[in-house]
Amino acid sequence: MPVLNALSKFVQKPSALEKPVVPGKRLGVPVILLIVLFALAVRLFYFVGINYAMDQDEGIYLDLSRAAMKGEYRVDFTKVPADYIPNPAEAFQFRYPMILIPAACFKVFGVCDASAVVFALLCSLGMVMITHRLARFFMEENWALMSALMLAIFPLDILYSTRLMPDVPLAFFFWLAMYFLVRADRAPNPAGWRPTWARDGRFLAAGLAVGMCYFIKLSTVFIGGVMAVYLLMEWRFKWRYGLVALGFLIVLCVEGFYYRSQGDSFLLNMKMNTRVFTQKFTTESPVKISAIPGIFNFWLIDPTETWFYTRQILASLNPLKPSLLGGFWTMSIVAVAVMAWRRDRKLWLPGAWFVALYLMLEFTPVRLSFNQDGAWVNHYLVSQRMRYLTIAAVPAAMLCAYLVMKVRVIWLRIAIVGFLAATSVEGTAYFCSWLRAGVISINQAGELLEAMPKRPIYTDYLARNHLQYRFAYRDEDRLKSFEDMPPILHDCFVVVGGSRGMDMSSEEIDMFKAQALKHRDASWVELTVLPNPAQNYYPASPDLTIYYVP
Repeated sequence: MPVLNALSKFVQKPSALEKPVVPGKRLGVPVILLIVLFALAVRLFYFVGINYAMDQDEGIYLDLSRAAMKGEYRVDFTKVPADYIPNPAEAFQFRYPMILIPAACFKVFGVCDASAVVFALLCSLGMVMITHRLARFFMEENWALMSALMLAIFPLDILYSTRLMPDVPLAFFFWLAMYFLVRADRAPNPAGWRPTWARDGRFLAAGLAVGMCYFIKLSTVFIGGVMAVYLLMEWRFKWRYGLVALGFLIVLCVEGFYYRSQGDSFLLNMKMNTRVFTQKFTTESPVKISAIPGIFNFWLIDPTETWFYTRQILASLNPLKPSLLGGFWTMSIVAVAVMAWRRDRKLWLPGAWFVALYLMLEFTPVRLSFNQDGAWVNHYLVSQRMRYLTIAAVPAAMLCAYLVMKVRVIWLRIAIVGFLAATSVEGTAYFCSWLRAGVISINQAGELLEAMPKRPIYTDYLARNHLQYRFAYRDEDRLKSFEDMPPILHDCFVVVGGSRGMDMSSEEIDMFKAQALKHRDASWVELTVLPNPAQNYYPASPDLTIYYVP
């Protein structure tokens, strides 16, 4: 109990959330709109677009969106065996927002990079606004505006705001849920038990936002933990918090009844994802801890060998190496230390969120093992990726703003903001160019081939899929993979070399190239050789060559 007593004295009542609305609200409206427009300009300047083969995730989402656009997308496991274990890629078809929203944009605006990433871009801009609104619960208006500005230039958020990846949408709906929860707690008590939108409606909306997180990525295991941190820090519990669970249950029921109408299990999403995790593999070095010997084990990342996120934060301190964390995480850690040293409760809750997210990402068990009838069944929970830190961008932005605004010397304040902006530009520009370099040559090949006569095009399966997207899924029959190549070619194009994304080695591309060139004879005409910008990063990357076989 001494620890609990000390914590209750530190988090004194009344709650920080019960303070009156801070002044400057009228000034804040036009300024936050300018910050959002600035954030949009920055994200469009560092526009990435589709990298079909990068991580393979974007390619999977694109294929599913294409099926949805053609009316062929349907989640159906009614004809599989009862013990069927799906491929990890099959779990993606349950992530409805990442599939249906791009598909709708393709139908309305056409198949292009802008349509593919508009959902992530809007979520990124929404995060800027949510950061401002959430920060106003803890600080003055000018501090809240500085928090929004910090998120507007947060490099990790900028880079993934124009990619077809779930990280930014997931972060947006998670912090939207936290905003509704905090906002509902701050609303005045209604008379009697009469429900009101100001309180009960926002609790319910928080649960619906958590449901969106569930749809975007089921393996989000840290949402409940961060909400628990909020409840512990506020040191109270209300029956209306049950409305958050009700909102989430509404989402589950809508999904479950749909599956039941198709003849599938009510909990099909959880069922199939759980089976995926029973056979998924990771590359980290785990250490086993026997929680209940012979019955239950859980596996942690061995901190003496990995410390993945800690190493990424330390690497961001190297001025000679660009980082997607910039100086933001370093400044956030300094802000937490300053806040603890000064015993400043102003941002204690966002600071706790920041620390909790780091600890959860770094130390969440990667695997659970259960003994079922004498056999150990493994359940993999998480893996470690730099992009997962996007979820912590909102509290990190608030902490950076706290550190900036605590400095009273104006030129030093400007210097800190300038340092953060400079590290953001350095990291974002480097990785944006790095990602673009992996697809420039194949994109240029697509433009040339579209202008040429309609002839069959033979290439590797990754380039085929990428070109199908670049052709806006028109003339798909023209595109064929090397596996379908006949012994004797006639009146066709052959595309070899280039890059398919920066995470694919040149050895794999060379393997594809050798597979095609074994059919080459004197009749092949070399039409063009496109330089591969990936050579600036990986010198062994081959140039892209287009042949015509008469």
